[in-house]
Amino acid sequence: MRKALVVVLVLVAVGAVWGVTRPSPATETTTTETEVADLATTSVIRTDLVETETLTGTLRFAEPTTLVAQLPGTVTWLRAEGDVVNRGDVVMEVDGAPVILLIGDRPMWRLLRQGVADGRDVEALEENLAALGFDDDGSMTVDEKFTSATRRAVRDWQDSVGLDDTGVVEPGRVLYVEEAVRIGVSPLLVGAPVVPGTPAYTVSSPEQEIVVWNDADKPELLEIATTVQVTLPDDRVVAARVTRVASTVTVLGDQRVRETILLLVNRNAATDFDETPVEIEVETERIDAVLAVPVNSLLALSEGGYAVEVVRSGEVVLVGIDTGTFADGLAEITGDIAEGDLVVIPE
Repeated sequence: MRKALVVVLVLVAVGAVWGVTRPSPATETTTTETEVADLATTSVIRTDLVETETLTGTLRFAEPTTLVAQLPGTVTWLRAEGDVVNRGDVVMEVDGAPVILLIGDRPMWRLLRQGVADGRDVEALEENLAALGFDDDGSMTVDEKFTSATRRAVRDWQDSVGLDDTGVVEPGRVLYVEEAVRIGVSPLLVGAPVVPGTPAYTVSSPEQEIVVWNDADKPELLEIATTVQVTLPDDRVVAARVTRVASTVTVLGDQRVRETILLLVNRNAATDFDETPVEIEVETERIDAVLAVPVNSLLALSEGGYAVEVVRSGEVVLVGIDTGTFADGLAEITGDIAEGDLVVIPE
């Protein structure tokens, strides 16, 4: 049994820290006579202590938008949610004929055929035909002119996708997007009628992002290039990096926030999740290679400060220490103590 030279007074709220009446500055030690065999002890360790703050974000596929059908008729085939559609792929069928996805920044708005007035839409079509390999002999010049070489390339392309090889491209036969898209939800059903302007799908980038509304008064939490740890709904933890921070402040209720975008370091780590809440651990402070003990081994001195009980030569010695960073149930300590020393965990 431990003799009453160390008197326990109160349980302090932070980490179960015990209070003692005996003063002990960081350089003073006091020996107590005790039986040590049955005491709970742990070693002083040298480790890194990291303080974090937890934020909440939404994991989603980036840049969601709506893809609009531009042909009249009846829907005869639709893509499945989650499909990734790229240049030259069939995105849907209307009246049994394919609608093709091409890459470009402007929608098709007129009939394109040999002899049509020069225009950027002709150039966009030629760029795609060349990228898809329908100008093997190099006879087609990618410009704003629809020439006989353009017509040959169009016919070859039409034949390859199962269209009549007329050399004429009607509005709506191709849909332009700026990059490959991931198919989301479609409001359409196979067999439903469509007219130009009918929403066909919600689409997004195949890449995922995390949206966080960060406190505008704490911009240092999520700066460009900051790396964080993200806990997914299946409890896996993955890394993400801040790629964009809004320049303007948004008011949400009584909070001033900035929209902050993060990308997963492993782009394929969470493709099963969309519009899903996630937790984000942001490192706020790091102290490397410090001596640390469990918080519940600290004894709070009645006049202020802390001590720990250290087992030395079969006796328990009360050692005054100074504390630093607290993290993950550990406390940074300095004083007359060394790595590997055994400290008592009060019962």
